[in-house]
Amino acid sequence: MHPLYRMARRTAVLVVALILAPLATAVAQTAPAAPTAPGAPTTPAAVVTPGNPSNPADVANNPHPTMPWFGQATPYGQFVRWLWQPPRAVAVGDRIVEQPGFWVAETTSGYYYPAHWALAQEPTGQLAWRTVAPLFYPR
Repeated sequence: MHPLYRMARRTAVLVVALILAPLATAVAQTAPAAPTAPGAPTTPAAVVTPGNPSNPADVANNPHPTMPWFGQATPYGQFVRWLWQPPRAVAVGDRIVEQPGFWVAETTSGYYYPAHWALAQEPTGQLAWRTVAPLFYPR
């Protein structure tokens, strides 16, 4: 294996790890607990089971564990799948430069774009590599 190929592969793995790190911390954050009403009983007898367990066919109130809206709530919604944004070729003068591809997380409430590299035009008119900040696009 050529040494440049090995170095490029290691660099690609490092870039992917750095891109996915903010998403891992965003998913790990939990929503704050809902405040209890003043004077509400806190005994175990007052605990109400969510949903409608007496009617298993009531899918609106009894979410199935494999449905995307089941599980931990986050500000970005529940994770659905990863989407690959392929590399794009950009003409820079007489050369063609390829912007690297990156992974986008699709959630139930939108799309999370992690920080990634892109070509940007400077005030002088030249193109330079810049880091695009992480963005969330709601549906």
